[in-house]
Amino acid sequence: TQGGGRARAIQDLEGVRRAANLLVKVFPDGPYADDSLYWLSRLASEAGRDDEALFALEQLFRFFPQSNKLDAALVLKAVVYGKLGKWDKAEQAVFSALDSRKKGAIK
Repeated sequence: TQGGGRARAIQDLEGVRRAANLLVKVFPDGPYADDSLYWLSRLASEAGRDDEALFALEQLFRFFPQSNKLDAALVLKAVVYGKLGKWDKAEQAVFSALDSRKKGAIK
């Protein structure tokens, strides 16, 4: 099941991180490079490794500014900051997502 696969991925988060980074390095223009960073950030957050989740998100924003995962990534960033009790940064991420939607930057 999908949940079982996610649980195994969380247990081997280091392996997932290595695979995601390798995918981005070897195929930076490939169709899944940005997806790998997004999913790495989600798995890291679910594993309670919020600093690692934020780092992966920042890589996604920096290297893939046109990614179709940006709106979900901004929402995830808000969730992670909320978990950390950094409400001002969480609010900023939410407003960034809404602003991007208004401008049409995120599809």
